[in-house]
Amino acid sequence: MENVTISYYTRHGNHLSEDTAPTQIASAAAIVGTIAPRLGWRDAGRDRMPGAYQEGTDDPSVFIDHQGIVTSRVFALHDGAGHVLAFDLVEGTGIMPHRGIVTTRSLHRLLTHAAIIHVLDRLNREIFEGRLVIDDTAGYFPTFDVFALADAFDASADEALALRRELHDLGFDPALAA
Repeated sequence: MENVTISYYTRHGNHLSEDTAPTQIASAAAIVGTIAPRLGWRDAGRDRMPGAYQEGTDDPSVFIDHQGIVTSRVFALHDGAGHVLAFDLVEGTGIMPHRGIVTTRSLHRLLTHAAIIHVLDRLNREIFEGRLVIDDTAGYFPTFDVFALADAFDASADEALALRRELHDLGFDPALAA
């Protein structure tokens, strides 16, 4: 099985407003903070580091490399693989640089993958004004098709149906997502 990844970022020319971006990141973190306990995720706090980051372009395979100070709100996913869901922002801009999560190695990979997608989709609709690019190599987003997701992970139809029930029980309703 190939790596299954979720990438998210804002695209060059379609970033958040630099005036409102810090508030939007804080609002996103507040929403994730209410969802995190249901999933066993933990608020891992804030980070601020100088270094390289990648800015998305209109071509999803091309990124522009930059240097800058990136601040982050980080949530540990408790997925057995050490992954985090982070909301990065390049200081003084509205740029949310490229961030990727390889969900293939997660203990509960179907649920972890689906939950991340549902959270990112909700934040994109409610907070980020549709500016967040969400790339999903499993094909779960934007269709929310549990069978496509199961297929990407070489899982069975029964596992897909179990995932659908689990998502519903956790308050993620694929029918309402899109």
